[in-house]
Amino acid sequence: MQRRRVSFATVLLVACLVGQAAFAQDKNTQVWLELGLPPLIDPAKEPPHEITGVKFERNHCDQEILTAECRRVWQITTIPDEVKLVILPSRGGRSAHYAPRGMTMGPQKSERFGAITESLLNYRGEIPGGARAYLEMRRATPNDRPAPVRISKVYWIGTSDQLAAAVKKGPPPTLEPGQSPNVEMVNLPANTALPIGTPIQFQIGGRWTPAMVYEAAGTTGDLIVQVFLARPGGLYKPWIADADRSAVRIEPDVLQAIRENAGQFAERLRSRQQQLTSMNLGAPQRLKAATAETISVGQGLLMFSLGNITALQAAGAAENGVVTVRSPKGGKESRVELINLYLDPEAPKVAAAVAATTTPSSAPSAGSPAASSEPRFRIWKDSTGKFEIEATLVSVENEVVRLIRKDKKEISLPLSRLSAADQKFIELSRTEASNPFDP
Repeated sequence: MQRRRVSFATVLLVACLVGQAAFAQDKNTQVWLELGLPPLIDPAKEPPHEITGVKFERNHCDQEILTAECRRVWQITTIPDEVKLVILPSRGGRSAHYAPRGMTMGPQKSERFGAITESLLNYRGEIPGGARAYLEMRRATPNDRPAPVRISKVYWIGTSDQLAAAVKKGPPPTLEPGQSPNVEMVNLPANTALPIGTPIQFQIGGRWTPAMVYEAAGTTGDLIVQVFLARPGGLYKPWIADADRSAVRIEPDVLQAIRENAGQFAERLRSRQQQLTSMNLGAPQRLKAATAETISVGQGLLMFSLGNITALQAAGAAENGVVTVRSPKGGKESRVELINLYLDPEAPKVAAAVAATTTPSSAPSAGSPAASSEPRFRIWKDSTGKFEIEATLVSVENEVVRLIRKDKKEISLPLSRLSAADQKFIELSRTEASNPFDP
C-alpha cells in the first residue's frame, strides 16, 4: 500500500460530513452513526445546529488543536447549562469538549470555537479509523442535573471508506471508565535504533508526553529527546532531556515507517525548530537530573507531576535519595525523592520574578481573582495579523484562551492562534500558580 507524504510543519485533518442525503439510502449506516447517542432535543424537527467543519492541527508544542465550525438552524429557547462537542472514535471511547453556551441563543448564526484534544491523532495527524462528532446540551435547571440532549446531526470525521469499514465492524468497543481513546502505542522494542525527529511518547512526572528524538540514537543507551513543558502560568517551551528506554513508547506504524525510510522524520524536527525560531521561543533548554553531588541549600530545582513543572528550592542536602524542598516563595517544607528532581536552568530568573510578584507595589495579573473588577479591554490580533478584536482576558486553561468583547460575546480559541505579541502579553500577565508545598 502506498503511503501518503505528509508535511509535519502543520498537519491538518479536514473532516468530511456524511449528511442525511448521503446515508439515507443505507439504513445500516444511519443506525450505526446514531448508536448510543443522546436523544434529539426535538425529534419532530431538524436538529437546531449543524456542524459544518472539524479540523485538527498540531501547534509548536505538538498539542492537538481542534477547531470546529457550526451553523444554527433554529434558536433554542431553553437556557443551556453546558454545550459540548463530543467526538466518538470508531475504535471506541469518548472525547468531549466545551463549546460556547451562547451559541444556542445568541444573535450570531454561526460559531467557531477551539479546544485541545489528547492522543486522538496518530503521527500522520489522522484519527485512526475515523470518528463520529455531534453537539450535545444540558438544560439549566435549579435542582437537578438532567441528561444531555443532542442538538446536531452526526458529523463523520474521516473518509467514506473508513465509515464503511467502521459500519462493517459493528458497534464500537466500550472502554472502561477512566479510559481514553488513545492512539495505539507499544513499549520501545529492545535494540531499536531511532533516527532524528522520530515521534515518541516520553513518561515524565507520571504522565506520557509527546516528544521527538533530538539526536539520532543507536540500539542501546538513553535517548536524547525534545519535550514541551510549561512552568506554572507560563507557555509551553522546548526542553531537552535524557529518556530511559523503559520510559518511552511508540506507535507501531512509526516503527514500520522507520523500516521503510529511516530518514523521513528529519523534516519533522527541522520544521519544529523553524516554528520555534519564528515564535522567538529561543533554543531548547537542557534538563539535567539532580544528584546528591549537584544539590546544595538554595539550589533551584524542578519537579514534574502529571506533565506540569513545579519550581522548588532545596532546603537541605540529599540524604538516602530524598531531598528537603520548599517553594521559592518560602513556606512549608516537604520531602521529595531525588529521582523526580531536575536542576532548574532558570532559577535566578524565576527567583527574580517571584520577588517582583511578592512586592507590595506589584499589581495583580489580568484575569486573576485579585485583579480589579473593572474589565481592561485591549486589541487582540490573530497569528496572521489579518484579524483583530477589542476584548478583555477572562482565563487561560489548557492553552485555550477565553476572551469577552464589549458586547458580552465570549470567544474561546487556542493560545497558538494569537499573535506572538499577545502570547507574550498573556505569559507576562499570568502569575505563578499555587504550589502544592505552600501551607
